[in-house]
Amino acid sequence: MEKKNTQSRRFILGILSLSLGILVLSVWKKAESNLFVMEMAGGTVTREEYQMVINQYQAQVKNRYTTEEVNDPGFWTKEIDKRTPLMEIVDLAEKDLARKKTLASMAEKIKGVRLLGFEEITDQMEAENQDRQRKYAAGEIVYGISGYTTESWYQYYYHHLESELLETLKQTYDLTHEKIQKEYQKRREQYRYEVAVDLLVGEGKSLELLEKAAKEMGNEVQIDQLKNQFPEIGFYELSVNSLDTKEGKSGVYTSRFEIGSSMKEGEICDVFSAGENFLVMKCLKREEEGYLPLEQVEGVLKSQILTEQAKKEIERETEKNQSKKKVRGEKKAALEILKTSVIW
Repeated sequence: MEKKNTQSRRFILGILSLSLGILVLSVWKKAESNLFVMEMAGGTVTREEYQMVINQYQAQVKNRYTTEEVNDPGFWTKEIDKRTPLMEIVDLAEKDLARKKTLASMAEKIKGVRLLGFEEITDQMEAENQDRQRKYAAGEIVYGISGYTTESWYQYYYHHLESELLETLKQTYDLTHEKIQKEYQKRREQYRYEVAVDLLVGEGKSLELLEKAAKEMGNEVQIDQLKNQFPEIGFYELSVNSLDTKEGKSGVYTSRFEIGSSMKEGEICDVFSAGENFLVMKCLKREEEGYLPLEQVEGVLKSQILTEQAKKEIERETEKNQSKKKVRGEKKAALEILKTSVIW
């Protein structure tokens, strides 16, 4: 009996030891997967994050080489034109990560956005996916995709962070009207159009009424007279050019410019349809080649200049942070990732 109890105790101890070993191994593997590969801009890059970014650049690097070179077992470490593919992919990943960590660091300093690690970013993704699934199950409207992958959420997170950071930075710069005028002169060719027309447009539901209105439009009548004579038709004046066709978000009014740009001054076109309406147009003025005036483009140009300034500031910070990075065997980690990758 005592012998049986001893055997039972040994068996139980063996099971416990095995379970403990599996638990320790699991914890160790999880810890290993989250080992820091590098630190920069106050943030860290875990092995899991590094693996994802490295894999994203595999196709780009391989496309620079022949099939024979890529199929070589020693491809990643073989020197080709004084550089190895491993060096290329490590550089690409490092620049990508440097920019992302810089965006996070600047957002923290300027906007007070808490700096998140990779694990916290993926936790956000899981919470978002669960929320979307809950809404789907409840029959609620869910816009966009049904769920994110780690890669797509990671890119979305940093894209959103950059957009908000750019807008915040733009508000910190001073931009005088004189500066905008100088930039307008430098970029004037951007605002050169091939043709511009001023149009008198009649728009309505009735084809018959529009045809009658077309005849009246040839009699040098004023827009107010047309409105009184044809109250069911909406009359308006419209200026369009090859840079600003005013076709509408859905493109429903594309025909207005296509037809209008081919008309001569004083010409009235045939009635045509646009969406659910019928239109007729008279060309009031036509101009061949010209430039959009500063007054018309000043708002867009100002935003463009400020965005460029903000991007330059981010690039400067990225370069500075990249030069101060602390690495922990990134090339070794990259090679291990590439050798065990399914893309390999």
